[in-house]
Amino acid sequence: MTAREAVEAFRDASRVPISEDTLAAWINELEGNIYYYIILTHEGGGDVTPPDITLTSGYDDTLFAPEPFSKVYADYLAMKRDLTFGDVNKYSISSATFSASYGDFGDWYNRTHAPLCKADNLKTSGGTE
Repeated sequence: MTAREAVEAFRDASRVPISEDTLAAWINELEGNIYYYIILTHEGGGDVTPPDITLTSGYDDTLFAPEPFSKVYADYLAMKRDLTFGDVNKYSISSATFSASYGDFGDWYNRTHAPLCKADNLKTSGGTE
């Protein structure tokens, strides 16, 4: 899924007028969180380029969460929408929905990618065993 596809999916489900710039910024925010809190905690994470999604840059690049986990983007946009418009009842639901889809993606990523092992680094750098 690309940021453009995530925005289109969100727009199909939500008729609230939010600028495309804002939606792209929110997706960039989520990609940054995924990068720093999930990708970089695993081997090879440092080889991945951190996101920089705007309407003119990275908007058609593939996002980190693949199918069937790409639902996380629409869930995040819905949560940010509800927070922005101060709808506490909807925010409560959309926040829980996002947390579940983010957790599902994180769990899958943790199962399918080797974690960084700081203990190995200590052994090779002369640390105590």
